[in-house]
Amino acid sequence: MLAAAERVLRAEGLAGLSLRAVAREAGTAPNAVYTYVPTMAALRNDLADAFLARLDLDLLLPEGSRGPDQPVGAGGPPEDPRETLRRFLQHVLEHFEGSPRLVELLAGQRVVGAGALALHEALLTFFENRLGWDLARAADATLFLTEWVHGHLVLGPSNAQPLDPDVARRADLSAHPRSAAALQLPAGAALGLPLRALFGDPAV
Repeated sequence: MLAAAERVLRAEGLAGLSLRAVAREAGTAPNAVYTYVPTMAALRNDLADAFLARLDLDLLLPEGSRGPDQPVGAGGPPEDPRETLRRFLQHVLEHFEGSPRLVELLAGQRVVGAGALALHEALLTFFENRLGWDLARAADATLFLTEWVHGHLVLGPSNAQPLDPDVARRADLSAHPRSAAALQLPAGAALGLPLRALFGDPAV
């Protein structure tokens, strides 16, 4: 039933996602949907949770490790946690960017389920075990990353057209010297902002 719901969502968007449409896609009677999910809200939650469950949480382990309690590599130095987190966030963005309809679904609600809880637990464990942060700080960092990913995908200008040079020349920047200077700087990578915010390192 969730597979049918996802096909409807991908084809018709949130506006077309209904229990009746899911039943039609699944080839069953509308009333039969209630055997699997009690309400539309539950269906939306389960659909979003199943999407989160596809994330590869093992990427939050140090590269080369064989498990959460295993040493990294063959006794070599541990991987920089910043690189571990960068690799995981890149995976998350790629996973989400390939499914804009599901991102729209995630952006509109909180999700509770095995997938969402596993993701939350993995991030908390990363911040506590790899960085030595207490639970309060780890929880803040986890919330920050969750909100940043959603905001970046929903509101980010990644698909915007570059600023036309002629348009830029028409703007009088003489009263805005800092903005003028900032516009001359090379654009930073998308993942630079959250990593700098968390680690306070301008080099990341």
